[in-house]
Amino acid sequence: MILNHDEDSWRSRAGVEDLPYTRENYMNSRICGKYTPMDLEALIGLMAEHPDVYIVTDTKYKDRASVILEFTQIVNEAKKIDASILDRIIPQVYEEDMLWLVMEIHPFRSVIFTLYQTDWTPESVYDFCYRSGCRYITMWASLAEPETLALWDTLGIRTAVHTVNDPDEAKAYFDMGVDMIYTDFLTPQNAA
Repeated sequence: MILNHDEDSWRSRAGVEDLPYTRENYMNSRICGKYTPMDLEALIGLMAEHPDVYIVTDTKYKDRASVILEFTQIVNEAKKIDASILDRIIPQVYEEDMLWLVMEIHPFRSVIFTLYQTDWTPESVYDFCYRSGCRYITMWASLAEPETLALWDTLGIRTAVHTVNDPDEAKAYFDMGVDMIYTDFLTPQNAA
């Protein structure tokens, strides 16, 4: 398992338009000309060395076979080094069935329910969280509404929005009641 968002982002960030998208080519490229690509084994090693590192998965697939394969690999790799690393891996789940399947593979301490691959209403998310015990939600920043956040807050649901790269925009979301943001970077707009 390699750690990469998708083929297109690898191609543009590594400048490898003509190479086949293979594990070997990915691992031998440099991201933005300087960063070393990682695979699952390297990630688990990094987490073992740095106990303050937490990872939110973005596995892309929600079909049963892919979920079983990916999360079994994650669990097995972590257990080779230190099973407690699994307490710092936070699966991002895309629907209710995926949550139960992931939790059968390993009882992860935390999960994040992601709204961008499902049809939802504020009430259906509330109901899902009430029934499942899930207390973390992530969504596109444009979907955050004060009334929705207030409803979910009554259940203790913490919310995250993505992707926010502007400090003023981040502050506005925090002021609205969002708990966390996903960012590529946060820098003042006029920084050199």
